[in-house]
Amino acid sequence: MSNTVTVVALDEPNQDVVMVSLLAVVPQEYVRQAADSTLLEVEDGNGTTMFAVELPRLIRVPGEVSRLLAGASVNAVEGAPIPSVFSDDPDFAAAEHQDLWWQEITIRNGIPDGEPLGYRLAQNIAVRCRGAVVGHQLPGSGEQG
Repeated sequence: MSNTVTVVALDEPNQDVVMVSLLAVVPQEYVRQAADSTLLEVEDGNGTTMFAVELPRLIRVPGEVSRLLAGASVNAVEGAPIPSVFSDDPDFAAAEHQDLWWQEITIRNGIPDGEPLGYRLAQNIAVRCRGAVVGHQLPGSGEQG
């Protein structure tokens, strides 16, 4: 079993951002490329995959984000704005034209420290890329949506 958390951001979570975030959150763990370099797997000291980070995808139709994440919790991360596509405020009409980046982190259940580290990684990427974390209520975060 696994749990997926999604970062939806205004700025691209490029390789440099992801690597800096990984070093900030899991500096002692092993990271390897998998699936033809479209995935980074983070392993614990025993060689067990704790979570996997997919390459980000550019979403040019914000309505697609709303459709795919309908009913999911949208979590503000301190220091990062929530992309306007998630706002109920009618003043955010510009959301229709806002390109967004989508990045998924798939966390294996039952791995000690896997879940909190995976969520901390998502938060770290969201702060660096002006985004929100979708799919789980994070400790210390404000929920919107």
